[in-house]
Amino acid sequence: SSANGLYKVEKGVPLDIYNEPRKESSAFSKTLKVLEVGDSFWVPVNGGVVQQIQSGLVQHNNRLNAKYGWKRKIRTRTQKNDGVIGVRVWRVK
Repeated sequence: SSANGLYKVEKGVPLDIYNEPRKESSAFSKTLKVLEVGDSFWVPVNGGVVQQIQSGLVQHNNRLNAKYGWKRKIRTRTQKNDGVIGVRVWRVK
């Protein structure tokens, strides 16, 4: 922010410059939609912060619940898969 307390406002900047296609979240969404109770899937962290990925998955699930009127619950745990750190996601309800 600057001296006046505002961030710099820019006009005419195309949206796609700042937003990469959200392939992960669409993959999260598609996977969460088909997950049945007791099912799980694993997501590699790829240098990301585990807590942020876990939080993002929970938020994503909450948005799907709100959108479709579901009451689905997920649990996440950090898990190594062939030496690669990732997050395993279980649907528990």
